[in-house]
Amino acid sequence: LLNLVINARDAMSQAGRLVLETTNAVLDEDYAATHQDVRPGAYVVLAVSDSGAGMAPDVLERVFEPFFTTKETSKGSGLGLSMVYGLIKQSGGHVTIYSELGRGTTVRLYLPRVHVETSAIFEPADADASFEGHGETILVVEDDVDVQLFAIRALHSLGYETCQADNAKT
Repeated sequence: LLNLVINARDAMSQAGRLVLETTNAVLDEDYAATHQDVRPGAYVVLAVSDSGAGMAPDVLERVFEPFFTTKETSKGSGLGLSMVYGLIKQSGGHVTIYSELGRGTTVRLYLPRVHVETSAIFEPADADASFEGHGETILVVEDDVDVQLFAIRALHSLGYETCQADNAKT
């Protein structure tokens, strides 16, 4: 989700509109027949939309390829969308992207709806305390500066110390 939001932010030059939306959807047999590896059924849909530059058809065809990026070398590795795609596929889900040059892009993540009995859900006695740190040190390895700073701030707020690196080599 964070990767999609950062991509949306980067697609908007100065200002724009970023929308996160959730909904339920039922994908039927007809839809599944026209979309590769899609199973009919109930899904939870998470959509990230922006009013940015949009993507040309040739870029849209390649967005899920590992290491494909339209950003400068220092601005990203090109792994973000391929990792999003892989995670959703491993979860039995489906991803769609609609983009129009000059108007923006919408990425929809379809995750299979799972029905769980309420009594089967485990909740720790103090959910907030389960994440609290006590000065332990966590290594944060992230090449995107914004994501790295977000992770560091979040970990510090929970009581952890951090060491950070821009890549696995450093």
